[in-house]
Order: sequence, then C-alpha cells, then structure tokens
Amino acid sequence: DSPLLSIGEENREPGTEGDLLTIDPVIGALILRKPLDYESRHSFSFTIFATPTAPTHTSSSLSLALNVLDENDNTPTVSLSKTYAALNEMVSVGTSLLHVTATDRDSGENGRLTISLVAVQQPSSSYQSFVDRYITVDITTMDIVVKTPLDRETVNGFQFQVLVHDNATPASNQRSVLSNIVTFVILDANDNIPTFPVGNVSIALEETSSLQAPDSGSLLNALKLLELPAATDDDINRNGDITYAFDLAPSAFSLLTACGDNGVDLSVGGAFNDFAV
Repeated sequence: DSPLLSIGEENREPGTEGDLLTIDPVIGALILRKPLDYESRHSFSFTIFATPTAPTHTSSSLSLALNVLDENDNTPTVSLSKTYAALNEMVSVGTSLLHVTATDRDSGENGRLTISLVAVQQPSSSYQSFVDRYITVDITTMDIVVKTPLDRETVNGFQFQVLVHDNATPASNQRSVLSNIVTFVILDANDNIPTFPVGNVSIALEETSSLQAPDSGSLLNALKLLELPAATDDDINRNGDITYAFDLAPSAFSLLTACGDNGVDLSVGGAFNDFAV
C-alpha cells in the first residue's frame, strides 16, 4: 500500500491559525491555503512525512524549502515636510525648501524609487522649465534644494508636485504616486539698480529768456524746462521705489516730483548764470 503523506507543524505561521500548506495524503499534491506575502516572510521550511499503512514499515521524511518571489504589488508612498516654501532670491545654491519621504515595501528594482519634480501650472512646458532650472532633489538628504541662483524678476514662484515611481520591469508594471501640490514663492531682494531709459541729456537756454518777472510781491514761479523720462527699477515694493535728487544740486533748479510714473519735471526756481545741466 502507498504511504500516507503529511506536513510537519513548522509550516504554521507565527501568530496565525491554520496551515499555510496542506498536502493530499494519497497523491502528494501540495495545496496553498493562504496568500503569500513576500514583504511579511521571504521563505518557509517544511518537513513532509511518509507514513506507511503497514505497521511493520518505518516512516520517512523529506525537507522542503519554499522561497517566495517578490511581485510589484505595492505602490510607493510619498510625504512632504511642508507644502509651502518661501525663499529670498539671494539664498545660496543648495538651500533646502522642504524634505521628502518616499518608501516602497517591494524589494530590488520593484522597490527602487525614482523621484522627479513636475510643474502644476499651465502652460506646463514653460513652468516645467522653471522647475528644472531652479530646484532639484538631493538624493542623499532627500531635500528639495535650490539648484541655480534664483531670480524673482524672471519668475516670482511656481507650484509643483513630487512624482515617485518604482523601476519594475517591464515599465508597464511600474507603480507611481504624486505628492500634494507645493507652492514655492521667491521673495524679492534689492538686487537691481535703478536705470534711466536714455543716457545723458543736455539742454541750452538763453539766460534772458529763462525767467519772466512775476507779479509784484509774489515769489518766482517755477518754469518747466524739461520732462525727463522716469527711471525704472525691476525690484518691487520698497526695493523698487525711486527717489530723485541732484548729484551736485544747482541753486537755480529743483525737481518737481520725488517719484513719477511718466517722468521727472526739471524746473527753474531762481535766477541763474551760465552752467550746464
């Protein structure tokens, strides 16, 4: 008669009830009774016993090792230390915006992660160029850091997401996840010099025609000579406010506006003799 087959108690998983495997006692077919999970346990060892039906015969045993192979059955996870970051445009390259935590329970290529930064705003191609230019992921620290010097006058900020995917093969089996949206604001620094749109300006006036005698008892009236083009400053707020003044102030002239959008009025405020402006 054929011996009866059985499996030893060591196939039981710790903390669970029932057997992972069972065996048909007659034909010896192994039957999986529970789902396998590589992330919980990589391998199992069993002993299969063959017990003879005749009492005079001795039983025998066989050791069996079961190795569980990994499948790409887990999606990566990603979390961020914050979703809003603001940095002055003069910060050093390598300054951190935020920290990224990314994990995958799979192993090997199934668990090896690739991290990239994806622009949110439209048109995506334009904002993606800003993302690629100004920030990157430091794979050593897992911080998102400043890649090249910032320039608020080029772009004052942008929104992006962190894209994480594994490297399973084929690529169609890869799993990915997107983080929450991050808002990055670039703060202004006073890094621009006010400029006039034209170079030097010179005028010539006859001294006898520059002023007219005012009514008796009144002060000399300012006579507008020239409206100079306004200077511009690419900075904003107080960093972009402009105040005008003479380098060496002639007593006969004054500036009518401290800051103007359309121009600066140069006026005569008293008698003058020959000099250049």
